Formats: sequence, C-alpha cells, structure tokens
Amino acid sequence: MSRNDSWDSWDSWDSWDSWDSWSHGGHGGGAPSGMLADALNRSREGHVGLPYRRDSKADPAKPALIRRWHDNPSKLPDASLNMASRIGPAIRLQLCESELAEGVSVTGLTQSAEVKTGAGTVFSLVRPNHDFFVAQTMRVESWASLRAERAPEILTQLGPQFDYWSAVANLNPAYTPYTRELIMAAMSFTSSIVQQLKFRLPVPRPADFSARVQPMIEAPPFFAFPSGHATQSYMVARLLSLLLDTALRNAGRAGATDEANAFLETQMQLYRQAERIATNRVVAGLHFPVDSTAGCALGLTLAEHIAARAGFGPGPTPRSFSPEPKGANLKVADFEPWLVPTTTNLVRVEPIKGSTEGKLDTATTAATVLYWIGRQALREWDSAGYA
Repeated sequence: MSRNDSWDSWDSWDSWDSWDSWSHGGHGGGAPSGMLADALNRSREGHVGLPYRRDSKADPAKPALIRRWHDNPSKLPDASLNMASRIGPAIRLQLCESELAEGVSVTGLTQSAEVKTGAGTVFSLVRPNHDFFVAQTMRVESWASLRAERAPEILTQLGPQFDYWSAVANLNPAYTPYTRELIMAAMSFTSSIVQQLKFRLPVPRPADFSARVQPMIEAPPFFAFPSGHATQSYMVARLLSLLLDTALRNAGRAGATDEANAFLETQMQLYRQAERIATNRVVAGLHFPVDSTAGCALGLTLAEHIAARAGFGPGPTPRSFSPEPKGANLKVADFEPWLVPTTTNLVRVEPIKGSTEGKLDTATTAATVLYWIGRQALREWDSAGYA
C-alpha cells in the first residue's frame, strides 16, 4: 500500500478524470451518486420545516450569506487571491497551468528547438543525428542486465514518483498539502513543454532501432527525446531545493547551521534519486542515455522558471544542450551528471550566450494563484505550524 494513496489514481500524465481522491472528496461512505442524491432529498423533506427568525417581523423568506465572503455582508466577494482558498485543488491546478504557460512558447523543428519566455530564450536543444542513436542503442541493450534488480523501482515509477520524493523530504499530505499541489501543477506544465519538444524533435524509441532491446514494459505512445521522467525528476529536485532554501533563509537559518547541513543532504539525495529515476528508464529499454541528459537540463531550467513565477526564485538560468561538443564522444556515453547539476558543471550543458538570468519578469507574479500556492508551500517549511 502506498503512503500517498490519494495520489495513486493519477496513473498517467493527463488522466485527470481518474483523480478520484480530489474530485469526489467529501461524499460520505462512497455511496453511489444516485443513492446519495435520493437520500439527501428525503433527509431534507423530513426535517427542513418552517424557517426560524430571531425577529418575528423579519422576512422569513429572505436568505443571507452565512460564511464570510466580504467585509460588507451585503456584497458579493471581490476577485482576489483570498478566493484561492475557496476553490478545490483540481481547479487551482488548472489555473496554475494557464498561469505558467502564459508567455511561454516552444519554437523550432526537426534539428533544434527552443523554449522561450517573455525574458527571451531559456532553453535550447539540439537533436543528435541518426548514427548517434544507433550507437546509443548499444548502451541501452547493455543496461538491460539490470532489469531484474530494478524492476520494482521501474514499475512503481511509471506515474508521479511521490513515494520516492517523500522518502527523501517527507512530503506527507498532512504536513505538505500545498507543496504537493505545487509539484502537481509544475509537473503538468512540464509535461506540456516536454511533449512539444518531443513532437518537434522526433526520435523513435530504442526498440525501433533494435529487436534485441525488448523493453520490459510497453513504450508510451510518443517520442523518446528528451526523457519526460528525467525532466520531471530533476524539475522536482530543483524545485524542492529552491523551496527549502528560501524557507531556510526566511527563517534565518541559511548559514553554517545544522539545519543548513540537513538541507544540503536533502538536496543531494533528491538529485541522486533523480539520476536513478532517469537511468531506470534506460534500464527498462524505453530511453537512450542522451534523453536523460537533455531532460535533466530542461527540468532544471523549468524548475527555476516555475519557482520564479511562484515567488521564491530569481528566474531561470538559460541552458543550451548540444550532444556533440568539442572533445566529447557522447555516442557511447551513459548519463552521468555531476552530483549537483548546474549550468557550469552539468556534463554537456552550456549557458546560453547573453544570459537572461534574473531578468524574468515577475511583476505580475503576486496576482496569480500559483504565487498563492507558493506562499502556502513556504509556510509548510518555514513556520512551526499554522497560527
């Protein structure tokens, strides 16, 4: 049984309709909707009776708002971020998706593509040639020897890896509901960017190159490059790192303290775990190693964009991935990023000339639902409970 049962029904990137724990929350006992509707009707008829009024002269048929919606009880609520607490999580996520996508575009076809925001190009990706993937197919086949050992991980990492992230950072739903909500919004946005890049830079799966690959699970019905799992896992690792770092600084504990060292260890474990999740997709026979490297660079960049929009980051460091830099023979290379992936030390990833770091326009950030969720998520880490 998963420790994150309320998320387990989200079996794929886009199957929102099966997200039962959110959409059906609060209906008692799981009774069929028709039976519950009939029961509620009978209950009302049995007890509603005549209206009660403190003043016998008051109009007994005049309703009034019971819950507080406005300082003036005779007015409807104003449109403000306060209203974000009065809508369901699934609706907040839909709003966050549109907010994150605002001003973001993916351009380019076949050989290269770019991700752009209002600040300029934040990610540039070059697709390797045919011979590159022929050579990489041999690496995929060699990784197959680890399938029996890693099968439990591979099968439990098909959907969002909340159990794995929670094992490192304790994302218990009781402690971190808004952190989890932020991650879900981030993953949905990330998925849309990944799929646009996959479609613009189509690369068949390893099994299309060799009948010897024989993946242990069926390949998803979309292209390989870049890896969505690598993008997702590194995005979450970077996003949580930025969130926790901001929380430490807000609480005045960012110096050489025990808490700072504990944060550093958490960050290291998130990155190491992200690398293993990405490599597991190669072991399964679904991805080439280079898919993971490209996904890693993309995930880091998107995490920084998301954090800035959520109010706890300076903006993305623009990155450019090319599979064939000088002095590197990546055709036969595995995915081996350094421990802490950054612009300067991530293998084969270079900063874009004319960096736009710190120039991302965040002037309208505070007016978004995403910003509201970011504020709530920070409170889960920098406050000793809620007052």
